[in-house]
Amino acid sequence: MTKKKGFLLSYLKFGDNDAILHCFTNNEGFESFYLRGIYASKNKKKALLTPLAELYLDLNLKRKSTALQLLNQIEKVGSGSTDFNVKTASILFFTADFLNQVLKNENAQNLIYREIELFIFEVKAGNLQAHLIFLFKILQLLGYAPLLVQGDFLDLETGAFSNQLSHQNFNSEISKIWKTILETNGDYTLQIPKNKSRELLNSLLIYYQFHIENFKIPVSLEIVKEIFQ
Repeated sequence: MTKKKGFLLSYLKFGDNDAILHCFTNNEGFESFYLRGIYASKNKKKALLTPLAELYLDLNLKRKSTALQLLNQIEKVGSGSTDFNVKTASILFFTADFLNQVLKNENAQNLIYREIELFIFEVKAGNLQAHLIFLFKILQLLGYAPLLVQGDFLDLETGAFSNQLSHQNFNSEISKIWKTILETNGDYTLQIPKNKSRELLNSLLIYYQFHIENFKIPVSLEIVKEIFQ
């Protein structure tokens, strides 16, 4: 196979004109690629390097690298616009930053790929809370979602609900939102109270930090908070 399809999670400029791309592909999962000349002055395709852009990745099979797969070129999947307003762009940037961490050890998983597609559709349609639901969806797909048992408080350590407050970020209100989202299997039509969005996002990232090894709070979180405050 000389062409793959994947979502761009992050990229790093290498030298004057080249770049290293980290992607989640539909047939291999998390992969890294080396792309030459993308930052050359006449190369218009550097505009395709946007967070969570879905790309066709044309592999160069003749010149193999021992470290990274070499690309001939990249192409955009579909014909939609890549120009987003500030809020939409910040959500995509944050989510790509988040996925770049949690999917690093993931092989091909069609359900995750499909969920990213659905999430991007929701964001483009104007759902500015989609990233909150999406983080729940990924928790479920990775197998770390809390157990739905009786209790008013989510216990961070056990990953189950209980009748006793165990962490200040998982009070009864936030725990109730967690339970509602989990019971509806992450329905994107759910309306999360705006005054609870930041608390919910904080609790989600704390949960990931506790249950996913080496997970760090994405630096892009501050951008999202500033734009949505």
